[in-house]
Amino acid sequence: MKIAREFSRFAGSYAKHNSVQRSIAAKLVSMIDRSDIRATIADIGCGRGEIYDRLVERGCSFDRFIAFDLSDKMLRLHPDNEAVVKICGDFDDSSALLALSQDYEVTTIISSSALQWSSKPFTLMENLSLIAARAYFAIFTSGTFSTLHESAGVSSPIHDISTMTEAVESSFRLEKMEISRFELEFEKREDIFRYIKKSGVSGARGELGYREIKRVIQSYPVNYLEFEVLFCKASSKKLS
Repeated sequence: MKIAREFSRFAGSYAKHNSVQRSIAAKLVSMIDRSDIRATIADIGCGRGEIYDRLVERGCSFDRFIAFDLSDKMLRLHPDNEAVVKICGDFDDSSALLALSQDYEVTTIISSSALQWSSKPFTLMENLSLIAARAYFAIFTSGTFSTLHESAGVSSPIHDISTMTEAVESSFRLEKMEISRFELEFEKREDIFRYIKKSGVSGARGELGYREIKRVIQSYPVNYLEFEVLFCKASSKKLS
């Protein structure tokens, strides 16, 4: 297991509020074998299209790119292309993933910064393993926003590394696994609050309201937020 530590500075600006997600998407795409970028790719929890953008930047081409997300708003922001098929669906809904596997012959599944919100990760991984033989995942784990959670006296609402690794391994053969820890630095505490509010990476979702986060940050002991991400390259036990 490789553990990498990466740093990024905001220099007092919170305008690039999804910079961490972009970095994660770029790192995940760099792990993908070119032989797996072919035919039909499905991006599960695609958001506004970070994976698609990074693949295009890499000069990759594919017959079909399925952008799958729960949010209509995010799908509207996702790039359009004759190869892009947009599907609004919940990855925790087994019937939605079953329909995806029946309607399309997917060769590779990719998911970046999304699967941490699954309420049933073992079932999710089993369903994903029935869609495509190849898979690449980047998943936030419970070390994300750890100082914030400790300062507020709450536990993380997302799964820990052990749980997510076990979930992946229950249905996939892991070929590569890496844990990366990012620290995003800020000049002002107020910028930390604004980042949490705008980023969409709310590690306190379901545990803290924004008013309470703002109160906690007034006495926040450091000038950064932590992000812990599990990167996986894997093959389906069902289809490979």
